[in-house]
Amino acid sequence: MHAISLFSDRNLSEPLAELPAGAAFEVLELAGRHAWGLAIRANLVGYVDRTALDKVSDFDS
Repeated sequence: MHAISLFSDRNLSEPLAELPAGAAFEVLELAGRHAWGLAIRANLVGYVDRTALDKVSDFDS
């Protein structure tokens, strides 16, 4: 698994942090190509590329 980039904007152009593989991310809203939510351990709110989450959920199921 790879790290997932957390962004401060929904255009995914302003990087905020890198979430390590396996980090908990609580999705609060899905829209288009991004998911908005809370990176639990980092205590940050931001956007991630939705396809990155899809890859993780496919792996886990």
